[in-house]
Amino acid sequence: MLLPGEFPPDLRVENEAMALAKAGHEVSIACLTRKELPSDECFKSKVIIKRFKIPTLRYKFGVAALTLPFYFNFWRSELNKLLLKNKYDAIHVHDLPLAQIGFEVSKKLNAKFVLDLHENWPGLLKISEHTQSFVGKILSHDQQWRKYEKRMCNLADRIIVVVEEAQKRLENLGIEHSKITVVSNTLNIESFDKLPKYIANKGNKNNFNIFYGGGINKHRGIQIVLQGIALLNDQFSDFNFDIVGAGKYLEKLIRLSDSLNISNKINFYGYRPFGEMVAILQKADVALIPHLKSEHTDTTIPHKIFQYIYAGIPILSSDCNPLRRIIEETHSGIIYKNDSPKDFAEKLLQLKSLISLGEFDPEFGRTFIVNKYNWGKDAQKLIKLYSEFD
Repeated sequence: MLLPGEFPPDLRVENEAMALAKAGHEVSIACLTRKELPSDECFKSKVIIKRFKIPTLRYKFGVAALTLPFYFNFWRSELNKLLLKNKYDAIHVHDLPLAQIGFEVSKKLNAKFVLDLHENWPGLLKISEHTQSFVGKILSHDQQWRKYEKRMCNLADRIIVVVEEAQKRLENLGIEHSKITVVSNTLNIESFDKLPKYIANKGNKNNFNIFYGGGINKHRGIQIVLQGIALLNDQFSDFNFDIVGAGKYLEKLIRLSDSLNISNKINFYGYRPFGEMVAILQKADVALIPHLKSEHTDTTIPHKIFQYIYAGIPILSSDCNPLRRIIEETHSGIIYKNDSPKDFAEKLLQLKSLISLGEFDPEFGRTFIVNKYNWGKDAQKLIKLYSEFD
């Protein structure tokens, strides 16, 4: 496996690597690090980790990988050393950027090339702040990435996507249906059940607790939430809003909460390990998925939606296509218009009312996780994919 980031933590990569290892495959992960971590490590006695320490400047050139050679050349150099010592039957590339490198390695080894698209990468770059500057647009050109994606998908032996909407998008680009497997970001129930149990006591009974966990970027839509909450100051002041996560947009959100005079109700926790985040989630009355609607968010699905449904926490979500589809199917929450603070405020009051009247049934949604949207089901799809190479 090739991963253009740190490992751990990466929940999807861990789930996939461990599933394949438990199925009898020998799995190694080659990943980058900018921390003082060992270059070689055995993860959970199952998976070999090979870490390449990358200078910060060269790491930042990753966004310009299709324009400037420095990032790809770093990977070529490190992998050539690794390939002198090891033989691999398949190269599993996590996300689009390293597809070219994965393809080159697969050809050298006469190995299978599996492209695992965690995201709609061109769609993500289109809404990312760092690509919107004059220099960013030159170094990371939208059409260049779209052509690269289509070429790499055509070269791959198999493609993995996270949601049905992503599969349809690739098929609309002319990618063969038979090459694409949906392996979603569903819940690993066994691992999740080992975390501290959810508790009946929701913390301060005088307050209604709202929760957000995840990255802190503009396209996550938390600014819409803050603006919506501010509209309710006179009607609804007995709440706390816990925000767990880190990102470049965090300082702007802190300033926004100050300017809206709601900062005394907002708790910015910053990054917390997964177990700590779940401990904070335990007191939530409502969990938010406020992503702004875009080409990217309409073709991906976050892990958190399945965590919240299984935990029985009502969800207030924006109207991104996969989120709407799953929440409506599982009756696990309410949808609001993604860019409307007013609609968010109205739907928050509506959901609060449903909860207080006892009209939200967490068990209905939980059965969908147990029977359909769980990692056990998706792991079998991944294992089957690899068994077809034998």
